[in-house]
Amino acid sequence: MYTFNDEEAGFDGDNREGEKKALTTEMVEVVESFKNMSSESKQTNSFIGLIEGQSSLFGSKGNNRFKSTMRSTIGNWVDDLNSGDYWMPPQNEDNVENPLQVDFRCACFKLTGISTVDFTTLIKFVVVFEWNDLRLKGLPITTNDLPGELWGPDIILENAQNDISIVYDSFALLNAEQGRLKRTVTFHGHIYNPMDLINFPFDTEDVSLKFISINNWRTLDGSRYGNDPVNKVYKLRPILDREDVNFFLLANSRNVQEFNILGWSQNVINPELPMFPMVFKFDINLVRMAGFYVHKVLFPLWLIAITSMATYALDTTDLQGRLEVIFTLLLSTIAFVYIVQDSIPKVSFLTLIDKIVNLTLLNLALSVLFSYVTFRVSNSARLNNILAITSQGLYWALNSAIIIPPYLRCRKKVIDYVQNASELQLLR
Repeated sequence: MYTFNDEEAGFDGDNREGEKKALTTEMVEVVESFKNMSSESKQTNSFIGLIEGQSSLFGSKGNNRFKSTMRSTIGNWVDDLNSGDYWMPPQNEDNVENPLQVDFRCACFKLTGISTVDFTTLIKFVVVFEWNDLRLKGLPITTNDLPGELWGPDIILENAQNDISIVYDSFALLNAEQGRLKRTVTFHGHIYNPMDLINFPFDTEDVSLKFISINNWRTLDGSRYGNDPVNKVYKLRPILDREDVNFFLLANSRNVQEFNILGWSQNVINPELPMFPMVFKFDINLVRMAGFYVHKVLFPLWLIAITSMATYALDTTDLQGRLEVIFTLLLSTIAFVYIVQDSIPKVSFLTLIDKIVNLTLLNLALSVLFSYVTFRVSNSARLNNILAITSQGLYWALNSAIIIPPYLRCRKKVIDYVQNASELQLLR
């Protein structure tokens, strides 16, 4: 296993073989002592540093011998670690023809600024990769000994906005015996997150992160990076079957600025052809807390509609008085909508709130028409009552038809996600 350069190591005399044997024994002891170190000690002491520290115990001649021994015993992998070949991807342990398996898990440490108007969300999302590199298997090294040009997987957040920052937090050796490595990639900034707002504000939404990789890779020190659309280098596999770690960690509470978090879902697509990207889609399922919009938008509109009943309390011949009340309410409604428009999404279709706003305006417009009809008809007291009841009855019936179905669908989805009764009560 060990070979020595006699001249460099300083072996001489008749006891050359004995000196070699003694030094070999010392070398084995150093290696074994390193293997028996705790994982914390290994992270703060590199193997090469340990050898250099031990070399001072042998004096000047012993120091030369120890350096020569280091070149002889670990020289193969020391030279190999610095040869520059490690930027190439490692092979799969099971079959060199199959792509390397890269396991991954993720975590969300920030989820805020979910904008219904701009369709953006501020996130801090971490993806942790784990894989085996056979070239490092069994080597007595630590994270501190890893070469700067060591290959590692990379990934792209497709729906990232321009302000997103990507930080490669760590690149660590988890298990030297297996050559198990770990890389952590953090994405911090805004993502583009379109929403299905047709039932707004009684809607459930997803914060969707879409990651892609065309066999993307990046070395430990970032000096080399790229992708490979020709060869299937690796495949992604979510860590869902391990008890020691969770696939997903959420550092936020269940409440996130206007929303409650219901759960999460993930989907990984590994296409057979390398020219097509691997896709990892992660969704955080949310339900909107509609209280703000009910109390600050819908309730004022309902009050305006109820107040419009005062029109029918005026004499049917007082058309001017009736119109003054109606137009005052109409202008108040338009001014109110203008004030709250920053809280309402700007979309090309009508949301639930848009329908209620238009219904309220239509109710006021009908009040103008009904006032004119009762003014023109003689003995119109009975007709006035019929039109008043018809106007309000139609308004509230249409309100119920617009609001109740989306509300029930929203509650059903919440119940499907949340089985615990106490949690369900908190989301009401």
